[in-house]
Amino acid sequence: MHLLTLLFLAHLTVLHAGSLSTMMEELAKKFKEETGIEIKRRAGGSLFLANLIKEKRVDWDIFFSADYNITADLKGTFCDTFYTFASNKMVIAYTLKSKYSREINEKNWIQILSRSGIRIGRSNPELDPCGYRTLLLIEILKSKYGEEIANKILANSSEKNVRSKASEIANLLEMGELDYAFLYLNEARTRKLRYIELDDSLNFGNLCLKDYYKQFTITLKNGKVIHGDPIVYGFCVNKNSKKREVKIFLEFWEKHGKEFIQKYNLKSL
Repeated sequence: MHLLTLLFLAHLTVLHAGSLSTMMEELAKKFKEETGIEIKRRAGGSLFLANLIKEKRVDWDIFFSADYNITADLKGTFCDTFYTFASNKMVIAYTLKSKYSREINEKNWIQILSRSGIRIGRSNPELDPCGYRTLLLIEILKSKYGEEIANKILANSSEKNVRSKASEIANLLEMGELDYAFLYLNEARTRKLRYIELDDSLNFGNLCLKDYYKQFTITLKNGKVIHGDPIVYGFCVNKNSKKREVKIFLEFWEKHGKEFIQKYNLKSL
């Protein structure tokens, strides 16, 4: 019975951004093969998961966020430190089923996405960093190309095309229920979607443009102001988690982390 109890306890609970789902699935499998320890995963929008942590409505050992600022906000009360590990970029994803898929390119995508009848998906900015980064991207479009065309694009990504996390948007795009979607580069590549690469001034992928990005802000419904920032992923460890499995995981991550980051189309820091 004692041995069975030990086996049952040999697990970690990992919360992670939806854009890391495919990576974390393979990582969890390899981790169990090497250590015998099971990873219980829960994917979601990083803001949503952080709120569960703050409200003490979820058990967790490690939290991987698509925005390091979210893990930084947990420091002190919920974790002692946080680690940054990868960057990403925003892209416009589509498929061959998308309207104007054979016409769109890196020079005309703004005009095409502003056309009447285009269905553009985006994730919920109240729950998911990809969602608020999309709205920040719209703010940059307003400054570069004018409010009229930017508002047309926003209108084409109305509330009916909003889902709680970006992976749900990607699913709808693959099913043909959307024409285009604001997604991360790693998700577009992992799913083998077509995509339009955006200028660094729009994609939040250039770490050297931090001062430029932070000129743009949006305000969430709860009053929280979000500033533009380069896309940097971070993770933290629950300060109340004393499991030996956490130490084993950190050693595993030190050994294999960059391998998984590169394989799943993120850029290692």
